[in-house]
Amino acid sequence: MNKNLLAGLFLSAATIANAQDDAAKYAASITPEDLKKHLVIIASDSLEGRDTGSPGQKKAAEYVSKYYKQFGLEPAATTADGAKSYLQKYTLYKRSYGDVYAKAGGKKYEFNKDFFLNGLLTVPEEISTNVVLAGFGIEDQAYSDYKNLDVKGKSVIIFEGEPKGADGKYLLSGTTEKGKWGATVGWQNKVKLAYEKGAKYVLRKSASARQWRGGSVHLH
Repeated sequence: MNKNLLAGLFLSAATIANAQDDAAKYAASITPEDLKKHLVIIASDSLEGRDTGSPGQKKAAEYVSKYYKQFGLEPAATTADGAKSYLQKYTLYKRSYGDVYAKAGGKKYEFNKDFFLNGLLTVPEEISTNVVLAGFGIEDQAYSDYKNLDVKGKSVIIFEGEPKGADGKYLLSGTTEKGKWGATVGWQNKVKLAYEKGAKYVLRKSASARQWRGGSVHLH
C-alpha cells in the first residue's frame, strides 16, 4: 500500500476520533439544569415575549451575546465603524391595523374580539356589501353548496369543516376521516373556490353557530 495513502488514513482516523471526542465533551456540557437556567431567563416576563424590536427582544439578544463572548465565538457581523459584533443591524418596519370593525343588523363587532382576520385585508373606508350563506363552501361531484347560488361581488359566509350524516360520518368520504375540504388546508380550498366564483370577501363561521338571516354587512 502506498505510504502516503496509509499516513492519510491514519490522519483521517485520528481526526475523526478527535472530532468524536469533542462532540462527546460538548454534549456532556448540556445538562437539564443548565438549560432550565437559561430558559427561565429567556422566557421570563421581564423580556416581554421578546417581540421583534421590543426592549425585551434586545435584552434577550444581549444575554445570548454575552455567552457567545464567554465561549470565545468569533463575531460574524460588522458594524458601521468596522467593528465586529454578534448583533446584525437591519431596518425594521412596523405596520398595524387602524379602526377595524364589522357591522350587521345594527350591531358593531370588534376586531380581535368578535372576529379575526385570516390573511390580508385592505378596506380604507367603510363599505356595505351583500352577504350570502354558502353552507360549507364545498363543490364536489356528489355535493355542492353553490348550486343555484350567485356569489359574484358579494361577501360569502362559510361554515368550517365538512357536513356529516346522522351516523357521524362525513358525507363526502362516507367515513370518519376528513377530506380535502375539512383537512388542514381545507379553508384555503374553500376560499380559493369562492373567489373563483366571484366572491368579494369570504367570512368564516364556526359550524356550531348556524343562525344567519342574510342581508348586508358593513366592513372597515
